[in-house]
Amino acid sequence: MDSLSYTECVTPLNVLNKSWGAPSNMVVETSRGCYDVKYVASQPKNGSDETIVLLHGFMGSSADWNSVAHGLCASTDARVVAIDLPAHGSTTCSPNQGSPLAECLSMEAMCELVNDALSTLGCASETTHVVAYSMGARIALMLGTSADALNPKSIVSIGGSPGLRDEETRAARARRDDEMAEALRKGDVAAFSSAWYRQGLFASLAAHPRFGGVDGLAARRASTVGSVDALAECLSAASPGRQPDTVWGAMDKLRGNTLLIVGERDVKFKALSTKMRQAMGDDRGDCVDVVPNCGHAVHLEAPEALVKRLVAFIQR
Repeated sequence: MDSLSYTECVTPLNVLNKSWGAPSNMVVETSRGCYDVKYVASQPKNGSDETIVLLHGFMGSSADWNSVAHGLCASTDARVVAIDLPAHGSTTCSPNQGSPLAECLSMEAMCELVNDALSTLGCASETTHVVAYSMGARIALMLGTSADALNPKSIVSIGGSPGLRDEETRAARARRDDEMAEALRKGDVAAFSSAWYRQGLFASLAAHPRFGGVDGLAARRASTVGSVDALAECLSAASPGRQPDTVWGAMDKLRGNTLLIVGERDVKFKALSTKMRQAMGDDRGDCVDVVPNCGHAVHLEAPEALVKRLVAFIQR
């Protein structure tokens, strides 16, 4: 596995409690509601106006990026910002009066929130790089293909997807996520997390020595979840089965400024990355980078290798 020399990235994750940036909150009002957003940000160095924004996946938080953020702070002059998405970490949301909570937690709503949050943080399209994982990567790809959004200078999608195209598949996925959301409401986060990380997609993550197996991952998630109802609502409202089918048709907008990172053992998303590359019009395959010896959660399984790739891509 690729590695870098800085100490932070080779230190076990449970030791990385020292701050890489200052935690803060900002209130962001969108057309769908009001959000109290928790984020962590470092200071830029040497007068840099570049910003690297980190977006986590479902059940994650800004803390998932600690190892990667340490590495980026050590290897670049850019300001590094990690955001807790709605219903995750310490970020909360309130829909407009008379609207359901789901109105604040759909993919469209979270894309609008991230766009407005970046504007609040002073991010400009020509100096902002978005690095995002799974659910966060779906948001980033929407940002990069929307005519009304920031359109970042570059996007790195880690285990990301433009959504589902087939209507039958979309309906089946929405039903499945609704059932899982209901199970989360009726049970507890630890039990749900345990079932979540027993999915084949996370086999290599569960086997990773940093995380203590499925039980260790479940305990990690249970300790960071705020509102169970909000998390369940997010699972349902942000389901790939309900994501607008708009990104696939606009993938050509991402050609030249987007890197698709996928783990070598992530069979499903390796195949998907090929389809995404073709939709972008990249015949040579330069936009796909397969990381050896890891699965879906590359940022957690191989932070050293990921930082090396991010720095090379952003500074190219």
